[in-house]
Amino acid sequence: GLRWRMEELKTIKSFLKKYRLLDGQRRRLLEVSLFSFLSVGITMLLPRVTQKIVDDGLIVLDIDAVILWCAFYSALFLVQIMLDYVRERKRINIYLDVKKELNVVAIMRLWIAKYTYFSKKKTAEITNDISYDAEMLASLFDNEMLFGFTQIFNIIGGCFGLALINIKMMLVILVLFPVKVLLVKRFSKKNRETSDVYIA
Repeated sequence: GLRWRMEELKTIKSFLKKYRLLDGQRRRLLEVSLFSFLSVGITMLLPRVTQKIVDDGLIVLDIDAVILWCAFYSALFLVQIMLDYVRERKRINIYLDVKKELNVVAIMRLWIAKYTYFSKKKTAEITNDISYDAEMLASLFDNEMLFGFTQIFNIIGGCFGLALINIKMMLVILVLFPVKVLLVKRFSKKNRETSDVYIA
């Protein structure tokens, strides 16, 4: 579950710190965080701009206002795409660099390993173990982790943007959100149980 995943990430982080694999990535990590926050800031603005398109343009039939606000919306959307693109490139570079350094650490450890280790394992098994472990340890910087991180701030930004438009609508969504979480959790558990039975 989530608790196990968090414990796993703590272990990974402590390992990366032990071998100083994060020292050369701190600046890029800060840049990734900065681009994420800027993207979330745009997410907060978009609902407000949509409101302007409707209220100041469509309702009063002001075509000039519609064109102006649509152009502004498009500009914000393009900026957000560029921010996400640059952020993703930096994240991938961090992921690949850390994974490469992990492989180097693993190879260096093999040089000082005892002979009995090699007598018990074949070359293919050792290679697969190194590849798998490096993949798992580098997972701290994979797309899934970043997606989860940014989605939390997107939810906060979306709620804030919706509150600027209609506070009652935001409250309704906040009330329904826990219901959705419980339903998804329940059906996910049922789906997992059914899958286990099917596999068995």
